[in-house]
Amino acid sequence: GFTSETIDRVINQFDFMIPKEHTMMLLRKECHKTYNRYVTKYSGIDLKLKIITFLVRKGYEYDDINEVLEEYDDFN
Repeated sequence: GFTSETIDRVINQFDFMIPKEHTMMLLRKECHKTYNRYVTKYSGIDLKLKIITFLVRKGYEYDDINEVLEEYDDFN
């Protein structure tokens, strides 16, 4: 291993912020896959809730998920 000083120095230099545009791109891709997985089994509010629940469990923000779901005709 590494000394704790080396680890602390590297962690303090690393930028953990991920650009919002990148996160939204990944969310749209994941939402599309999730939508295709559940659309044959659920519809309406049940479909929306399944997608939201799945994506929140994956670590996406609720507000970002709602923003992406507004792009789908099924939920408007």
